[in-house]
Amino acid sequence: MAIINHKLDLVIRLIDASTGRPIDEKNTSFARDGVPMRMADKGGGVYFLVNAGREGFELTTDIYGYEAKKTSIDYGELDERIPEKLIWLMPKNALSLEGTLKGVSSLCAVRLVTPSCFVNSYDARKNIITLFNPHNLIMRYHEYGILDADRKSFEPIYVSEEDGIRTIRPAEPLRRTPGINDPIERIIQGSTSEDGGYLLKVRDDADTIEVLVRYVIDDREYFQKVEMHDVRPNELNTAKAFEIGSEKETEVETE
Repeated sequence: MAIINHKLDLVIRLIDASTGRPIDEKNTSFARDGVPMRMADKGGGVYFLVNAGREGFELTTDIYGYEAKKTSIDYGELDERIPEKLIWLMPKNALSLEGTLKGVSSLCAVRLVTPSCFVNSYDARKNIITLFNPHNLIMRYHEYGILDADRKSFEPIYVSEEDGIRTIRPAEPLRRTPGINDPIERIIQGSTSEDGGYLLKVRDDADTIEVLVRYVIDDREYFQKVEMHDVRPNELNTAKAFEIGSEKETEVETE
């Protein structure tokens, strides 16, 4: 009897960058280094490749209703056992913040709404955040921002494990010690390009949509409040932004 071995070589999860929800759209197409290919559909926005080899490539994802996106698949950055990649896609029909800003290297935002989850405490030694989570939101495998009490800045974190309701463990230790009741909001992913272009999209689902945008220039973080219904080309401007210094600085005490 022949023995057939199957090796899982790639898993991708398609996430709506505006809402954080899985994209379960069936009208999809993929390309590997520009050559169309098929990926098996597991449902819930999850696709996978089996016995495809593990050489790095550029994956093009084109989903109905979303901006097409090119993603570099670098197996040196993925888990060897289950090589999974989250791909954040921006909806086409949405409010847009876009322009050009010299040197911008990353961009994301959080919505400034009534908070639904808060920091209760942070154990720096164990790198565990205990939550005050009155609505029992499940926080897992996504990026969130811990806002300062004055809501002028936030620290991005990626939730890697813990139960996601009472406690969360960031993938990396926090750079600053959060205060009790600091709000936690889901991050909206934006994009930047080598020529300084930037783009952020948010679904138009409220009369007022105020966001706090975080962007990085030369390892320095800038934060700017923007009302998404009232944006202009090249809206982001460091002269209007709140700056908190080097992205690499740390203020967390572990003793």
